[in-house]
Amino acid sequence: MHGLRVILGLLALALLWGSAGAANDPAPRRSGVCLVLGGGGARGLAHIGVLKVLEEEGLEPAAVIGTSAGALVGSLYCAGYTSQQIADFFLTMDYADLIREEPNRRLVDYDQKEAGRFPGLTLYLEGRTLDLPSGIIAGQGVIKQLDRAFTAAGVQHVHDFDRLPRPFRCVATDLRHGRAHTFSGGRLSQAVRASISIPSVFTPVELDGMLLVDGGILNNIPVDIAREWGYPAVVAVNVSGSTAPERKKLKNLIEIWDESSTLVRQEKDRQLMAMADLVVAPDVLDFSIADFHLARKLIQQGYDAARADLPRLREIFAAAPGAPPRTAPDRQGYTRPLEVVELVGDDTDNPLEALTKSGARLGKPATPDMLERSVEKIYAMDRYRTVGYDLKLDNGEAELAYLVDTLPKASLTLGLRYDTDYQFTGRARLRDRNVLQTGSDLELDLLLGQLKEFRFGLRTPVPAGVPVIWRNELFFARTPHKILYQEEPVEVFDEKHYGFTTGLTVDVGNAVGVYGALVFEKANMATYGRFDESGSDRITFIRVGAGVDTLDRWAFPQSGFRVDAHVDRALPGLGGDLDYTRITGTAAAYWPLTENNVLHVSGYAGWGVDLPAYFIHFAGGQNDLRMASTPLPGYAVDEIFGRDLWTGLVEYRRRFPSPAIGLSSDAYLLVRYGLAGARYPDLSDGMIELGVPYRYFHGGGVGYALTTLLGPLQVFVGAGESGRWELTISLGPDF
Repeated sequence: MHGLRVILGLLALALLWGSAGAANDPAPRRSGVCLVLGGGGARGLAHIGVLKVLEEEGLEPAAVIGTSAGALVGSLYCAGYTSQQIADFFLTMDYADLIREEPNRRLVDYDQKEAGRFPGLTLYLEGRTLDLPSGIIAGQGVIKQLDRAFTAAGVQHVHDFDRLPRPFRCVATDLRHGRAHTFSGGRLSQAVRASISIPSVFTPVELDGMLLVDGGILNNIPVDIAREWGYPAVVAVNVSGSTAPERKKLKNLIEIWDESSTLVRQEKDRQLMAMADLVVAPDVLDFSIADFHLARKLIQQGYDAARADLPRLREIFAAAPGAPPRTAPDRQGYTRPLEVVELVGDDTDNPLEALTKSGARLGKPATPDMLERSVEKIYAMDRYRTVGYDLKLDNGEAELAYLVDTLPKASLTLGLRYDTDYQFTGRARLRDRNVLQTGSDLELDLLLGQLKEFRFGLRTPVPAGVPVIWRNELFFARTPHKILYQEEPVEVFDEKHYGFTTGLTVDVGNAVGVYGALVFEKANMATYGRFDESGSDRITFIRVGAGVDTLDRWAFPQSGFRVDAHVDRALPGLGGDLDYTRITGTAAAYWPLTENNVLHVSGYAGWGVDLPAYFIHFAGGQNDLRMASTPLPGYAVDEIFGRDLWTGLVEYRRRFPSPAIGLSSDAYLLVRYGLAGARYPDLSDGMIELGVPYRYFHGGGVGYALTTLLGPLQVFVGAGESGRWELTISLGPDF
């Protein structure tokens, strides 16, 4: 997809780099032809076209060696997939899934769904040291895709790559020791994940004292390894190289970085290719290394190049006959019942909760669907960077091991947002996990800008392992309001709240939650216009509510619904100055009309008795910030207000591949229409009277949005009544 080009382009750059490398152990002379697939980013999809020609002509490689993109395509081929199946794998893949790190929202515990997940820079604290991450992307999406593919092929348990349907090797770079490493065995998905790990983009793979990153750094076309493996005949496929001066574009970061890395390694690449009997070179150099959306064209380029070299290919295969088996004896369907289920990694002291969450049970078979679902459940615990699995079939028994990379105990996440309503808003979240016991988290949350918020709280299960969560929290919040009349400000006031809350949330599965809290706070209000309610009040109230949440994503959900309702009842008998009742409810639903079309309907309703001015309900603007007024197209923030207020919104959303090269994964066209009703006063007489009949408002508009690593980028133009309109621009998550 177009919008993934920067991430996929950076991935592809590492797939291109190359230098010297050597196989770990020389092997005796072998028969047959070894196929070497080089790195080249999206250009590596041309390898599929070469494989297609070989299949059509009955020319079977005895073995395959791959680096980076070549390792990815080659591993699928050696796992038993045909060229058409591999092509379908890439043509139907949602490339956003490869970089998406968020868990399946539907599997996250209810109380954690709104606990503050937001894209940003995450720093980890090891002891007293604050460390930058070793990569932007941990690679959970890549691991998920590879595990799924190899399990479906029946080779997930194969740890000797000579026992795959076709022998396989792949190359990674060991940064710790400064040398190339050739995988001849181990966990297949881990080997491929290491070979395609772009430095600084994907986190390195730690294995047996090595720190492994992209193999193309030291050996982009590993013909030498094929020779040392013992194959006298080698056919290499080169999908990288420097274009002629008149064809170089060099217009953006990706193209310049690509050309720079190519120039560094081109002499070594020439030396390696000189060792091959034939180098098939598809004409792909005019394609970007991130042009995964042009997969069909790239595959065709590989097909055409192999067809052009077919006489020489036939000659080489005829001179080096071999009869490689198509199906290895280790290929399995995974129907054996599980005899062992365990958690393996750097957090094995308390594995019971994760294993319980997984749903894996002794005596039950490890089917592909069960394995994928169980990994998603463990990953949704938000305790691990990555979760994968390994299978072993020994002596008729099946053993399943979940392989986890645990998140550091403490982390600091920094996020930034800009919008035309509140300008810049920053957020910092410090989290210390497992403070008192497993699942007990200490959190400090800061929101800085025109909207200000401070929260310091402790979340702990009561007791551990039971879905009852006890929260205790100190808080401070400041929200500015500016009320307009005929688009002119008539009232500006600040509301400030600080205090303490303690409460319980009961998770009824992952979708339903019931909660209650006792809140002690002091509210200060400074007004400068027509509200005569300056001063401060002590408030004590109890909040009781419930919610249902089945949304599939945090940003731009595709399906599911969310409903929440709560009642705040003041308790003047516990030291409060006010006696009021406030009821608030929200609802949202998303229906996927087709794969790329979604219908979204949402609503908000607020009702109150004896509310002070700072507890009235507001509508306007286009922000979903939790402290902002409810969105209504065509109206400014806080323009509509009342003691009782409701809004309704209908949105049609169309998804497109993003045209913003390297900046985003998806693009959306948004069409919205909103209605609102409020006991809205007539401000022309100079007074603000909240107890008035309902008035109704409506507005609509269109917008355009992109998903980015910094959060959604949205531009929206709304039109309201009397010719009013509002332009809203925002970049960043809705804090």
